[in-house]
Amino acid sequence: MHEVLTGKDFLRDHSTITEITKDTVREDVQSAWDLFVEDKITSRANKVVGVTDTTYAKIKDVMSQGVWDGVPHYEIGQNIESVMGEKWKARGETISRTEVNSAMNAAMLEDARAMAPTLNKVWACAFLNSRQDHMDADGQSVPQSEPFIVGWEEMMEPGDDSASADQIVNCACTMFFEPPEEASDYGVEPSRRPTA
Repeated sequence: MHEVLTGKDFLRDHSTITEITKDTVREDVQSAWDLFVEDKITSRANKVVGVTDTTYAKIKDVMSQGVWDGVPHYEIGQNIESVMGEKWKARGETISRTEVNSAMNAAMLEDARAMAPTLNKVWACAFLNSRQDHMDADGQSVPQSEPFIVGWEEMMEPGDDSASADQIVNCACTMFFEPPEEASDYGVEPSRRPTA
C-alpha cells in the first residue's frame, strides 16, 4: 500500500524543503553581499586624519574581516583598536562606523541601480541625536542618479566619501528605496540647493 501524504504532512515536508532552500539562498545572497561590501571597503581611499596608507590598509583588512564575520561596528572598532594598539583607543569605533556604514550605503546604492533603477532613494536618519543636517534630510526622496542635499552639500548616499568630514564622520544614516509615485514632497527647499 502506498503512503498518502495528508495536507498537513505535505505542508510540513514542503515547508522543510522550502526552509532548506531559503537557507541556502540566504547564505549565497549574504556571501555575495559581504563580498560586495568588502570590495567597497578595500577600494576606499584613505581619508582618516593622521593615518598612513600602510596603517589604513591594515584597518581595511580588519573591517573587511569584520563584515565577512558579520560582527557589529563596535566590535570591528575594538578589533581595530587591538590590532593598532593603545594609540587607537576610542578611534576604532568611529573609524569602523564611518567607513563600514559608508561602504554599505555605497554598495546598497550600486545594487539598487542594477536591480531596480527606477526606484527613488530615500535618506533615513538613524538616531534622534543625529546632526541637524541629517535629521533635516530624513525622508528626502530623490531619483537614484540625483544627489541628496544634506546641509549645503550634495551626497549620493549617506557616508558619501566625497562629502566633508562634518557630514560623514560617525554617520549611521542609511537609505531605503520607494517608487517615485510614493515619494512625499518632503525634502530640501530649492533655496538650500548648492549652486554650481
